[in-house]
Amino acid sequence: MPLSRIKDALGRSIALEQRGNQTHIVLVDPLRAPPLEQQTPLSQLRAELRTRLLVHELDPDAQPMRHLAFVHEALGKKGWAGLESLTRRVTARALLEAELMDGLEPSALLATLIERLRARKDAADRREERESELRDLQTCAMPEVSETNFDEFELMERSWAGTIPSALKQPPREP
Repeated sequence: MPLSRIKDALGRSIALEQRGNQTHIVLVDPLRAPPLEQQTPLSQLRAELRTRLLVHELDPDAQPMRHLAFVHEALGKKGWAGLESLTRRVTARALLEAELMDGLEPSALLATLIERLRARKDAADRREERESELRDLQTCAMPEVSETNFDEFELMERSWAGTIPSALKQPPREP
């Protein structure tokens, strides 16, 4: 069933409601919701996302898309800046869920969300990579030093020389 027909059939907005430790999707009184023409693009995106989450939840065979629900809540609390409060893992999972949802029924608003989530995920990946490199540099600060005799040194040098590619010329050994 197309998303637009379900929206028309419901005739009311949908909201997420927190009850204890669970999030429930509920219908909102039409008098509380602003008219569609007065809504900002962000609120239109949230309304579409709410509707899609409800439709997806009604399908008994579908996996829950709770990461997109986290995105919906973050957008509601802090707008686009709310995406920064999400962890890298939640952002990555929400991106996968949004791409799956967009593949079923494409939308310009959902494409905008996917673009923002992808940028947020890429930034988090780069930041994690830089932090990992810094950790690696800090742990490798001290070289390992050990004592050896001449025989062990010769043996190690011969085993190392076997790893040099044949295209490289080896320098002549001095006696």
